[in-house]
Amino acid sequence: MKFPEKIYTLKEFRRARALIKKGYKHRIKIVGSKKFKERLKIILALIQRTEYYDFIRT
Repeated sequence: MKFPEKIYTLKEFRRARALIKKGYKHRIKIVGSKKFKERLKIILALIQRTEYYDFIRT
């Protein structure tokens, strides 16, 4: 089952919730300038150290 792109209805919310409970994780793709990507990678590395990276991906 594919994760809904946007959630507008209760049905879409329930489907997204079910997928998350089954372990679905989003892929994080960084789009922007080189400087922006570098800074965001540093931020994500810090988030990984605090062990909240999986929370963000969920």
